Amino acid sequence: MSSYPSRELLPHVERRPDRRRRSFLAGRVTFDDGQKVFDCAIRDLTGRGARITVPERQMIPPRFHLISMRERVVHECAVVWMKDDEAGLSFLKTVPLGNLTGTKLDYMRTLWLERASV
Repeated sequence: MSSYPSRELLPHVERRPDRRRRSFLAGRVTFDDGQKVFDCAIRDLTGRGARITVPERQMIPPRFHLISMRERVVHECAVVWMKDDEAGLSFLKTVPLGNLTGTKLDYMRTLWLERASV
């Protein structure tokens, strides 16, 4: 019998530099220049990333945009991990929706408005 504790008994060590906040925020995932869009829930959030729930059988590319409905921002994201119906994301860039006017990403304001008016 070993004197070392089993891996299951070791406490979980948080490796994130920022403390994550539990949330249940509405989000929209978009890629292929807005041709593909689906709703998601933002479950955890930090300044550097998030954990989202993905609808069953929904595929997501390694990089996409996440629109945070409440915060009115767009995150350019990279997928760090996926398990079942969840994905861990790293934010590469964050831009307020209001700053997208006149850019090739302006369609995201329309995607936000479609859900904000419901």
